[in-house]
Amino acid sequence: MKKLWLLGLLMAVSNAVFAFPTIYGWSGGVEVPTASAQTGWAIAANNSTQDNPVIPTMFLTAGVIPNLEISAGFSKPDTGSKDGLIGAKYVLPFDLLGGKTAVGAAYNVLDTAGNGDKIVDLYASGTFPIYGCDLTLAADCFQEKMTTTTGGVTTRSTLKKLSPQIALAKKLDKGGCVGLEGVFNTGGDNYANAFVIVPLSDRLMGRLAWSGINSSDGVTTLIGVEYTFAGK
Repeated sequence: MKKLWLLGLLMAVSNAVFAFPTIYGWSGGVEVPTASAQTGWAIAANNSTQDNPVIPTMFLTAGVIPNLEISAGFSKPDTGSKDGLIGAKYVLPFDLLGGKTAVGAAYNVLDTAGNGDKIVDLYASGTFPIYGCDLTLAADCFQEKMTTTTGGVTTRSTLKKLSPQIALAKKLDKGGCVGLEGVFNTGGDNYANAFVIVPLSDRLMGRLAWSGINSSDGVTTLIGVEYTFAGK
């Protein structure tokens, strides 16, 4: 029954290019980066309904030049932790099979009770029109984690290599959209995300999402808002 519900939602979505930041900062749906870039400046906040952070995840995203997007994020999950992230995405200046392709990178710093984790993430994505839909194919090409303990010892571990992702989305009125994502991890915990982005005003957008559908950790409900200063 769950597979039929996911298939039905997958067939229902189509035709979206949007610039709402994902939970990792790059523009897209929930996790999957689309081959599109932010234009202008935007600030966004995202939070899980299961969490009660001191400061929710905040993102600043900007289109500094055509096709280039930069992002920075910060959150404080609790009094003993703080997270920071910077990233960039570049949409290649040519079409491929009638669609667009992009490459990007992110650097995430996690500080939990004095123990520091640094995660480097490299990814690529392509967004293509198909049967009235926008289909995004993406992959975490490489993800490495560097952990430094309070004693100053640093260890490195590769988290992902070529983990594929897929997304379909349908554009709604006034910049909104609805979509579904599939995330396939090399570790075997594969799951889906579903989301809807709706306009709250001319420059304010809201997102309601459900991440981790069919994952071992269960479903998480996410609520986010984005305010765009210029460019859309």
